[in-house]
Amino acid sequence: MKPEHGQPKQTDDYQDGVFVGGQFKVGNADKVENKGFEAEGTVLLTDNLTADFAVSYADLTYDKNLTGQCDPFRQVAPDGEGGGCDLSGEHPVNAPEWKGNVSLVWEDTVSWGDYYLRGNWSWTDEYNTTFSTDPRWTQDSYSWLTFRVGTRWDSYELVAWVDNATDEEVVTLDAVPNILALPGDSSVQSFLMPPRSYGLTFRVNY
Repeated sequence: MKPEHGQPKQTDDYQDGVFVGGQFKVGNADKVENKGFEAEGTVLLTDNLTADFAVSYADLTYDKNLTGQCDPFRQVAPDGEGGGCDLSGEHPVNAPEWKGNVSLVWEDTVSWGDYYLRGNWSWTDEYNTTFSTDPRWTQDSYSWLTFRVGTRWDSYELVAWVDNATDEEVVTLDAVPNILALPGDSSVQSFLMPPRSYGLTFRVNY
């Protein structure tokens, strides 16, 4: 097990982004503070079965950000600098406080080579999905499951896989639509994580 922790860290001129008119732009937040810890480890349960785990807590906030994106859905009057809004004390977009995951891997040798089975469960805390930190647009906490069954022989590998096995709908970002919205329209365009997917992959290692 490998725990890591420390005193809160402050960073000046934190590179921050906004989504405007269908494209990302990068600016600077005056100062951010990040405090938290992380721990990870590996446990050999049997000769063939291994468990990996990790957990992290990261409380990332704008200590001072006077040039943040103003809320386009509420038409908030700028209260910061240079036409921006004061987002001091808020969490940046897509910055969950808690994250964790657990993986189990079974590996064994057979007559033609090796095979393995792997399952991974991860959990992510809720987070806001707009650069303006609009509290109405957040992603709830969610779990993410992946599975792998594979075999290796000589220079070859064949893997059957499933990602997002429970078909979770996860939003990474909500933004104003690219097209011109009608007055009073508070709809958003949402950028999503991939839905459930599965497949078969064949690799040749030279």
